[in-house]
Amino acid sequence: MPPAQHSPHWHILGAGAIGSLWSAYWQQQHFATTVISRRHSGPRQLELIAPQSRFAFSQQQLTAVDLEQEIQQLLITTKAHQCLAAFNSIQHRLSDDAVIVVLQNGMAVNTLPTRAQQRLYAATTTDGAHFKNDKTLVHAGQGETYLGPINAYAKQLPADALMQQLPSALHLHYCLDIEQRLWRKLAINCAINALGVKYQCRNGELISNAAIRQELIDLCQEISMVAAALELGPWFDNLYQEVAKVAQLTHNNINSTLQDINQGKTTEIIALNGYLCDIAKSLQLATPLNQALLELVLANSPAQ
Repeated sequence: MPPAQHSPHWHILGAGAIGSLWSAYWQQQHFATTVISRRHSGPRQLELIAPQSRFAFSQQQLTAVDLEQEIQQLLITTKAHQCLAAFNSIQHRLSDDAVIVVLQNGMAVNTLPTRAQQRLYAATTTDGAHFKNDKTLVHAGQGETYLGPINAYAKQLPADALMQQLPSALHLHYCLDIEQRLWRKLAINCAINALGVKYQCRNGELISNAAIRQELIDLCQEISMVAAALELGPWFDNLYQEVAKVAQLTHNNINSTLQDINQGKTTEIIALNGYLCDIAKSLQLATPLNQALLELVLANSPAQ
């Protein structure tokens, strides 16, 4: 069935699994989508295998250069270190009142040079998705997605007006304190990812191995110290317990930073532990454990 006449048209910057997942669910609701990627591939026929269903969908994929249509709704799902350059490549196509949602690790959303009346939102998710092959996308785990306003104009738009434009099949929550949610995700990634690289291990080994577990506890204490200086709230006082829950739930997972290194890709480590270290320096706090892990990952990343 074609998109409804007055339904929103979402452009998705980033052709990875999460962006494609949102594209699939939007199309299930008969919303039009266009994926903007580094390589032009035209229309693609794909299948989504979800926890409760499976269905076919098509994906229109263009490069920023090929794009001619004005963008009124934009979802950004690139890696954090690619976010600013990708945004700049399509910025001239954005309408003056565009709705922009940034869904990724780190705090890159705060670096985007949006115009005065554009509405900027950030989101963080625990959804799991991956491509089984070129034509099959798997929604491996139904997670929770928190989304909220970053700039003043976004805060003026009623929550319902935004949520009605988003995929109803996902577990979405509107969240006015989204920056704290982003910090929670950042803290967990800072604790798990680089340490997983150091020991070349799956998430579960971070808590099952006594020696690594103690290093994880010490690392969490260092991250909590920065959070306390920023007055981010009591959630960070029990960071190790929160990280241990995630490590247990995802015990078989190889974290994304270790996957990137194994695949010879640039990692997000500068947007994770690197960002934390920069914030700590601005607060005149020493973070030697995070700094050492940052340098270790950079030294072991062939594409960094």
